[in-house]
Parts: sequence; structure tokens; C-alpha cells
Amino acid sequence: MSILIKVGNLVQRRLKKELLRKRTFESGSNPMQTTGALSESLKSKITLGAEFDTLTVEGLHYANKLDDGYITPIEFAAKGQGHGGKSPYILGLQKWLINKKGYDAKLALKTAFAIAKSSYKQKSPNPAVRGWIKNVKDDIDKDVLSFVTNETTIKVQQRINAVLNITIP
Repeated sequence: MSILIKVGNLVQRRLKKELLRKRTFESGSNPMQTTGALSESLKSKITLGAEFDTLTVEGLHYANKLDDGYITPIEFAAKGQGHGGKSPYILGLQKWLINKKGYDAKLALKTAFAIAKSSYKQKSPNPAVRGWIKNVKDDIDKDVLSFVTNETTIKVQQRINAVLNITIP
């Protein structure tokens, strides 16, 4: 496995861990209100270039809004914004109400918006949940440097060991 893939996996794990931390009460009495879809959407993308290689982690479009402390997906849906009136949160909630509660489509949609609006009224963007990307960025540079140093040292040791252990007939 290439070192860039390993680093990408490390960054993804750190971002997911921070999201999980922000979703629990560790971040205060008003945790981040997300469904887990953002965490599942995080993927590493490696671009090999002539001058240098690039590693980026991509996820759902609202990741930066959460980092900045703007509205969460639930609040976004409760306000009826985004996706041309077809919020994935609302549609998912509607589908769940149809499948699990046996509601018809119209009642499920009405109930989904009521749930989202209720959640929106109860929660406001909490300063404690802001900065999840920044928190990871602050620590990841030293972690990545340490990780790359360790991986490089291991590879060099393996090469030296392979060369030194050659038996000359």
C-alpha cells in the first residue's frame, strides 16, 4: 500500500473521529446534529503529479458549513433549503416513516418536516461544535510528519536489511 494511501486513511480516520466526538455530548449539552452521512462520505483522493503528489479528502457539500458553525443539515432541511426542495434528510426521513411507521407519502412528508422543524427550534448552532476540520488540521500536520517519518524509516531499514543479508556464493 502506498504511503499516500496510508496517509489518506489516517486523515479520514481523524476527521471521522472528530465528527463522532462533535456528535456526542463531549462537545457540550448541544451536540452537532448530523445523520452520519458526512462521516460516511469522506473519501481520500490522490493525484499524482510531475512536480508533487496531492492528497485531498472530499465529503458532502455541507462539511465546511458545519466547520464554520453555520446551520446543520437538519436545520437546512427544516428551513426548506437546498436540493431544489428535495432535501436528502427530509426524503430519507420520509422514506423511513413510510417503511417503519406505515405512513402514506403525504403524511410522511408532512411529519418529516415537522420533525426537522422541531429539531431546528430546539437546537441552534453551538460554538462547541464548530471547527471540526480546523481541530483535525491543527494536529494532523505533526501526525502526518511522524507517520511519514516512521513509514520511511521502516522502508529504508527493510532495504538495508535486504541488501546486507545477501549471501555471496
